[in-house]
Amino acid sequence: MTEKSSVPVIYWVIAAIALIWNLMGLYAFYADMTMTPESLAAMEEAQRGL
Repeated sequence: MTEKSSVPVIYWVIAAIALIWNLMGLYAFYADMTMTPESLAAMEEAQRGL
C-alpha cells in the first residue's frame, strides 16, 4: 500500500499569512513610488523625512 502524505493545515495558514504580509509590503512600496509632489508637500516634516 502507498500512503498519501498531505501537507498540514498549519502550513497553509502560515503560507497565507506570509502571502498577505508580502502583498502589504508590495502595496506600501507602490504607494511610495507613485506619490505625487503635491501629496508629499501635504505631509508633515517628520513624515517627509522618513
